Amino acid sequence: MSPYYEWDAKKDKFVRCPKPPKKNIKVRLRLANNRDKKLLLDFERECVRTEPEVFIDELKYYRKRLRLIPKVNFSQKKNFKVVIALINHKIVGQLAMAWYFCYETNSKVGVITGLWVLKPYRMAGIGRKLITFAKKEFKKWGVKRITLVVGISNLAAKEFYKKCGFKIRRIDEAIYENGN
Repeated sequence: MSPYYEWDAKKDKFVRCPKPPKKNIKVRLRLANNRDKKLLLDFERECVRTEPEVFIDELKYYRKRLRLIPKVNFSQKKNFKVVIALINHKIVGQLAMAWYFCYETNSKVGVITGLWVLKPYRMAGIGRKLITFAKKEFKKWGVKRITLVVGISNLAAKEFYKKCGFKIRRIDEAIYENGN
């Protein structure tokens, strides 16, 4: 059984702890659209409000994102999508994904640029469902390789991505390849 980690704000690091029981929560996944902008803003604010210790170094970046969300036109973005997890019309998780063409490999490469689940909804399989949904979307785009960057000290995320089939190729990067 793999270890379970949670952020300990007092120690300012991730610590190993007993795995909490899995929650059984009904969640609906779909791609975000222009009508979801207010929900996405509320979600981002909730993330920063409930776990400021995680966002302290990235607060400037997240404030910029909060200003940009109203300007995004999801219907015009062909290589960028946001997957949202909804419970009772409230976003409780999101995954941002994009792809680019890699000339070295002559193929499309997918990138997960952000995955977040609100703390009260963790351990309910929402993150895994978001990853599975994203893998299917990447497959529709013809993407065979998915990359992401995870912080070196984010032990919880590293364990999570390993469970989802990603392999650590180098420090701070995990890769998933369809069919391999």
